[in-house]
Amino acid sequence: MHSLIKNTLKQCYHRLLPYTCVICKSPSQQALDLCSACENDLPFLQNACSLCGASLAKNSPPICGNCLTHPPPYHDLICLAHYQGPIRRFITQLKFHQQLAFSHILGHLFVKHMGTHQTPDMIIPVPLHTKRLKQRGFNQALEIAKVIQKQLNIPINHTICQRIRHTQPQTSLPAHQRARNVKKAFTVRGDLSNHHVAVVDDVMTTGHTMREVCCALRKAGTKRVSVWCIAKTG
Repeated sequence: MHSLIKNTLKQCYHRLLPYTCVICKSPSQQALDLCSACENDLPFLQNACSLCGASLAKNSPPICGNCLTHPPPYHDLICLAHYQGPIRRFITQLKFHQQLAFSHILGHLFVKHMGTHQTPDMIIPVPLHTKRLKQRGFNQALEIAKVIQKQLNIPINHTICQRIRHTQPQTSLPAHQRARNVKKAFTVRGDLSNHHVAVVDDVMTTGHTMREVCCALRKAGTKRVSVWCIAKTG
């Protein structure tokens, strides 16, 4: 917790100084610690399935064959980038080194590049179990969602969806075990009838965690579930 407070104070102090690109260390001409040249070089997701983010050939239909055959329990996906290069480093620094300044960068980048979208009624960050939250000290999905909320003026509800099972980290498991690991790990404490919600997370890998969250939200009556994530692996 001490390191979290220390990093927060550093960020407040840093905001009094000129913006400096976190990649090339040159002054940034935009109100972000990322210069335009380095931003343009980021591994933005292109030619990807609009439901799962899988790479598609140019001029292909917007939905891959797998999603047409087995539709996910959500209606649309907006994903910023591949989980590579600087994007991967930004997320790692945020998630495992408590560098909350990167939530500011990632949230702003997401809103800037998200394109056209239906405006949801609320934003719901993928929740952490209370044990994991105590270990980490914060929920990285919530920190990113806060930045998106300020940009789009959409309310956040970070309590209605809860993680009720303390599971192993998905990254520690082979792909074939990940679905079972998060099965029925989430519940919704409230009525979301006729709501359009956007679920925010940092990284989508196999998509099993997001599917379980969205299944819980659908059971709570949501009329539309959108997935907003920063990066896609694979």
